[in-house]
Amino acid sequence: MKVVLPSVKIEKMNEPVAILKNIENAGRICYQSTHKITQESCYKFVGDIIARKHEAVLEHESITWRAVVDRGILGEVTRHRIAAFCAESSRYVKYDDIEVIKPIQLQENTTEYAVWHDTCKRAGQAYKHLIEHGVSPQNARSVLPMCLKTELVCTMNLRELRHFFELRCASGAHPDMIWLAKELLKQVAVIPVVFDDIYQKFIVT
Repeated sequence: MKVVLPSVKIEKMNEPVAILKNIENAGRICYQSTHKITQESCYKFVGDIIARKHEAVLEHESITWRAVVDRGILGEVTRHRIAAFCAESSRYVKYDDIEVIKPIQLQENTTEYAVWHDTCKRAGQAYKHLIEHGVSPQNARSVLPMCLKTELVCTMNLRELRHFFELRCASGAHPDMIWLAKELLKQVAVIPVVFDDIYQKFIVT
């Protein structure tokens, strides 16, 4: 058994200023004001639509990101249904040696960590035993822990991503989900204006 760290990274995203220009170009159709577009007007336009909560316009841009998380966090991410997902399947992937994600709040060199680690190790041994005795991966997986490592790719439009951050960066979210959301928020913060208010709310303060 191997304990691995969670991770998240952007897979696909347009150039930051181009994102604002695309949003402005689409949004100005609403007001028939494309003649007002200048080299710098996109900053104010996007800021204004967010301030007025006209966030449907943000759906014209999306970001694809990849994450390594446990099965529990995967379940929480996929609750956000206005998105596209692909995830590692424990039905079809046969593990020679399982990988697990350590919960953030478990400290190493403690009794609690030792209990967690031993339980995961025994689950991995049980899984291997079942596989060696002809049980299919889709049935053997039933003994695996919730912290089993999985990998997912997610594409969200910017409106849904703002909603994701508002829910998953909040203090009431699961600690491992808060870590994931904040790490992703730091990466998308290179886009001007779109996430400035959320970044200020959850990262700066």
